[in-house]
Amino acid sequence: MGLGKDFTILDTHVTSAVSDGIFMMAVYDRLIERQPNGKLYPGLATSWTVSDDGLTWTFKLRQGVKFHDGTPFNADAVVFNFNRMVDPATKSEYAIFELGPYDSSSAVDDYTVELKMKRKYSALIAGLTTYGMGMVSPTAAKNLGEDFAQKPVGTGPFMFKEWVQKDHLTIVQNPDYNWASGRENHQGTSYLDSVTFQFIPETSTRAASLQQGQIDAAGRMAASDWVKVKGDSNFTTSNIFLEGYPPAGLFMNVTKAPTDDVNVRQAIMHAINRDEIIQVVFEGTTIPANGIISPFSWAYDPDSASMYPFDVDKANSMLDAAGWVKNGDYRSKGGQELSLIYLTFTTLTNLAQVVQAQLKKIGVKTDIVAEDNPAQQQDAEEGKHNLVWTQWEGVDPADLHKIFGSENIGNGWNFSHYSNKDVDQWLNDGEAETDADKRKEIYNKVQMQVMGDAAYIPLYNVSSLWAFKKDYQNVDVVDELGASPLLYDISLKKS
Repeated sequence: MGLGKDFTILDTHVTSAVSDGIFMMAVYDRLIERQPNGKLYPGLATSWTVSDDGLTWTFKLRQGVKFHDGTPFNADAVVFNFNRMVDPATKSEYAIFELGPYDSSSAVDDYTVELKMKRKYSALIAGLTTYGMGMVSPTAAKNLGEDFAQKPVGTGPFMFKEWVQKDHLTIVQNPDYNWASGRENHQGTSYLDSVTFQFIPETSTRAASLQQGQIDAAGRMAASDWVKVKGDSNFTTSNIFLEGYPPAGLFMNVTKAPTDDVNVRQAIMHAINRDEIIQVVFEGTTIPANGIISPFSWAYDPDSASMYPFDVDKANSMLDAAGWVKNGDYRSKGGQELSLIYLTFTTLTNLAQVVQAQLKKIGVKTDIVAEDNPAQQQDAEEGKHNLVWTQWEGVDPADLHKIFGSENIGNGWNFSHYSNKDVDQWLNDGEAETDADKRKEIYNKVQMQVMGDAAYIPLYNVSSLWAFKKDYQNVDVVDELGASPLLYDISLKKS
């Protein structure tokens, strides 16, 4: 499999790189798994219940499971894993967030675990299905220490073999794997004996390698390459839309001039032509985003998503009313030019240039600053920008708390530096509520308020573009959050 980038770290509890997920989902198992339609099913936990007060979750565990190093999987192993996720020494970048208000866990017996929460948290179960929540071998984690990140041990259908950084990583079939669940037609070991991930950063080279038969699959393809391969009968293509909370877009810093003015922010929202972005940047391979939740999520609110239709005339009139006078290409007010700092990744400058051109049409100057992490994240946390690109894939609208909760300003993912007491309360209410209809009502209020305040510019829904040689089947493998079949299901077609 040709991948565009090397894995960042092989420790499921540490990484926050969604691109690492295809490895994590293959080598580690989770307590709970998730089907493409969002339905949850047993993984390493055969069942789960919650107490009447919503604070204690009880998990019954699958018996007869062993980690790749022979360590038995049991309640003590699960407790070790949960505690490891929240241990500051682990430096978890993702898993700790999915645990939410975790308090403690304990082994009731060898195959029963109780997990206690500090407050009700209905998003816990969906969060347990994600790539950061894999179960690691306590023995390996203790013995290897920091080296565990290079020599991972899980219970999954594949085992780690070798990692030559910036070149390739190989996983091999777990010959003892017989505890798959949620699949009617596949039990036992994986169909494939091994999978080698070949790191090919250049997108055109990755596509050429597939077309020339040097690799069997190419992942995270450029839209232009994928469109060409899609029309070739020698290949099978896959385009999976990933739920966004929020979908890909731009934070607007509500504390830095001139985007500290809601009128300026709303005008910018009307100036964005999403259809042009879809065609120019993504060649029609994805769909526009118009809210802080993807339109195919159960929690999507169409009313909040209809607030800002593309309307250049309205954008201009709003800036006129706000006192920004256009002289030449750009506007000014009180001697100050209407100028924005747009912080983006080096790989997304083409998108930034399209947005830059669109904003110029309403007299807004946009200076693009391209950085990669950790520099980009640090600058965004410090609020050095007006606009900053992001995407946040997830499985539950509770993820919005990480993005728009005021406690995450300056030391988390709230790059809008947005603070609203009502939104903070609703985000807490949404996490505590267990009734789906009531949760939707709560998150509708969040969407209406955040969009009304124009704290975020939704642009597009992230899609993952893959292509395989036609000999392979069951190839929808790339939803790293777990909502599609895994590498475990890929097989060669019978001749």
